[in-house]
Amino acid sequence: MKLPRLSPRLTTGLLIGSVCLNLFAAAFFGAGLIWHERRHGPGPGPGFGLVQRAPDDARPILRAAFDQHREEFQHRFGILRTAASEIGRLLERGETDPALLEPAFVEMRLAFDQVEILTHEVIIATLPELSAEDRAEWGEQWMRDPRR
Repeated sequence: MKLPRLSPRLTTGLLIGSVCLNLFAAAFFGAGLIWHERRHGPGPGPGFGLVQRAPDDARPILRAAFDQHREEFQHRFGILRTAASEIGRLLERGETDPALLEPAFVEMRLAFDQVEILTHEVIIATLPELSAEDRAEWGEQWMRDPRR
């Protein structure tokens, strides 16, 4: 199949139109992200999944507890992202040497553990504030769904 030859003027027009469309799309999505963050905050926050799966009456209590530790969670997630990025850089370079990969994975595992430890500390500290019914309901849910 032979493609038709386009005139230089048409090719230039299509190129300019494509660039304009891409700039518009980038501006549109960028503005949407900025507007969303200003209107809804920086995101669901730490413990979002746990809070969403908790009993309805327990959600506000858990959300407040996790929000009190938001900065510490952000710090620990930053360390986790840095560790994951290091693994990404090693893999991108095609690295296969266990002497380089193992310490990077250990670092990421330790960073993940620190996030989990803080999550567990917040849950343990908050449990006394929940009603006995909410704790029982949440306990049943933890037994049914190991992802919690």
